[in-house]
Amino acid sequence: MTQYFIIYQSHSIYVFLVTATLFAVLDYSIRALFEWEYSQNPKQSILTISEMLILITVIAIVIRLDLLNIVSQ
Repeated sequence: MTQYFIIYQSHSIYVFLVTATLFAVLDYSIRALFEWEYSQNPKQSILTISEMLILITVIAIVIRLDLLNIVSQ
């Protein structure tokens, strides 16, 4: 079913990217919380949050600049 949406629907790849981004943000947020609270190195959570921000920035650039050429087809 997912392949149908990706191939035949024009904006579905962006819905997939946004959904994957939301899951990644949730994952990174929980990981940073546990690193901050229970780790030997709580400052490692700052690195985890920066990785999350880089991921969000890259996905936003891909969507904003239409690097997948989905809309123009």
